[in-house]
Amino acid sequence: MDHADYSLRERFGAMQIALTGATGFLGSALASQFLKAGCSVLALVRSDANGFRTRKAIASACLGLGGDPAAIDWSRLVVRELHIDANGCNLDPEEIAGVTCVWHAAAEMSYNAAQLAASFGQNVGATLALYQLFAAHAPLCERFYYVSTAYTAGFDTVDVGEDLHLAPRVINVYQASKWAAELSLSTAQRTSRLPLTIFRPSIIVGDEKSGWYGVKEFGMYSICRGLYELAARGAKEITMEIGDQSTLNMIPINRVVAYALALTRHPRAEVPLEILHATAADAFPLGAALTLAGRILKVSIQAGQAISSLDRVFARSVRDNHQFAQGRWRFATTQLAIAIGPDFQPYRLDVRTLERLIVSFLATLPSPEVLQAKAQQSQVPKPLSLWTRLSIISWRHLLQRGKNH
Repeated sequence: MDHADYSLRERFGAMQIALTGATGFLGSALASQFLKAGCSVLALVRSDANGFRTRKAIASACLGLGGDPAAIDWSRLVVRELHIDANGCNLDPEEIAGVTCVWHAAAEMSYNAAQLAASFGQNVGATLALYQLFAAHAPLCERFYYVSTAYTAGFDTVDVGEDLHLAPRVINVYQASKWAAELSLSTAQRTSRLPLTIFRPSIIVGDEKSGWYGVKEFGMYSICRGLYELAARGAKEITMEIGDQSTLNMIPINRVVAYALALTRHPRAEVPLEILHATAADAFPLGAALTLAGRILKVSIQAGQAISSLDRVFARSVRDNHQFAQGRWRFATTQLAIAIGPDFQPYRLDVRTLERLIVSFLATLPSPEVLQAKAQQSQVPKPLSLWTRLSIISWRHLLQRGKNH
């Protein structure tokens, strides 16, 4: 180990990082790499009293990122349930007194308007309360890192700067609540001693080498899943509405984590508020991505309006992400480059890496035979419950009495 490596490990070894979202995709990846670097990690989770689920997620992330879970000093991980509501927080201030930085990666991910109150309660209210908690009771805390999304920029914009968006056109609850959280935190920071980083990744995909993508299907993976299921049904051609200029800004999880670790090594105390994009230098054409997925699955992808019933099934399966796939954003990364200096390496997703990611994902799905069996099973009428049968008999009896009278 050279002097530079020793200095970095010495720096990390002195850090206690509070982290939310440790069972999620990005949170588990961050936790595994912080532990690997020698940090102490306080994982704040919603529901995991014995810490088993959290440790399992972190170990899986460590493997997915090419590491060995056995090499982690698990004694440096403390899992603590966190509950924040209108009545306050369950954490004792003494538990966080030694925390040196916070990474807040937990979020309510629903797009559903019915989840408006829950999303704003978690993504805005709880986030602001967490920031205020550490600002008040963690005197050693050097910075609060909030994981937002690059898409708080909204639609009807192309060139997106690393600054606050005052009136974006947002289309779902997740996007709206993340935007509101950015404004709430930046307002709170003006009167706080705790510096704030708003960290905005674009579409995070799997690890470049292993293809590991966590456990939830989202973004590109939901599109691939839809194509896979249609291919299993025997579809040979799918027509989808694809704009000529549509692109996907995708960045692998290992790149995002590398940016996060570099930021954590260099918490710029002289900058009270920074907004940074963790995005690819160039977006990938949507048409090319779909053509590649179709070639792997032996399904031809055509641009146009849905024609067949299978086209409409596919359109419904990707409905939540379809408008994002129709956009064309160019995200500035100037401030990120300044913040991490030589650790900044612009990233461009190439065809070979995307193919590896798609193939790795498809390998985790049920076989086409299993999908076909499930589809056939769903078409078999389910037997009526006893309560339903009794209700039908009762109604028939009442109707018969009505006719007789």
